[in-house]
Amino acid sequence: MSPGEKALRKAIAAVREVAERVAADRDELTAAADDAQKALDQLLGGPPRLERPADEWVAALLAQAKAELRVARSAGTGRAEETLLETRMRFAVMAMLLQMAFEKIAKAVLARSDFDAFQHVRTSHAAASRMVGAIRQRARYRSTPFKRFNDDRWKVALGVITDLEAAHPALARGGPHLEYPWEQPDKVALPGTDLAVVARLASPRERISPDLLDLGEHLVDSFEQLFG
Repeated sequence: MSPGEKALRKAIAAVREVAERVAADRDELTAAADDAQKALDQLLGGPPRLERPADEWVAALLAQAKAELRVARSAGTGRAEETLLETRMRFAVMAMLLQMAFEKIAKAVLARSDFDAFQHVRTSHAAASRMVGAIRQRARYRSTPFKRFNDDRWKVALGVITDLEAAHPALARGGPHLEYPWEQPDKVALPGTDLAVVARLASPRERISPDLLDLGEHLVDSFEQLFG
């Protein structure tokens, strides 16, 4: 019997013991049920249940996203003498930070709207695309304060957010993807030189990088107005 199964059986037995008492205390029964849920999560390999309230998680996720956006913005400025390869590698780091930031913003949106759902998917890396879909829907119906997202530049930026998510190593297994090199038939490839979304971020003609940074900062700074 595995440790997880033992823990589950013990927790379920505790629930049964409390439930069988005529004068069972409701709080005690609830606590026993919570222990059973934690044991089940452990057995199934899922994340442990969260103890802190949703508002704390929202604040923490937004604080982390804001820090990642700040560092991503600094990555947009390089040295005058840097090589093309150094520039592309710098934008690869920016792309990774942007993906991380938008994922956390999306999870903050979910934590605010449905904390139970957030608890179950908080370790998933497929969160930002759902947020983008919700923003597009609200913008389509000219829902205030989402009218700003009908701007053509931000429409393009929203699409790039989904491209960044799709390039996460957990989703783009085997590459091409962010963060890590991957093998191609003729070489070991790099995100900075062989990932299309990084090339777009590095292109001065498209202006995608500053648009993504502005959009991310707007989502963080206007979070309560947009999703509160």
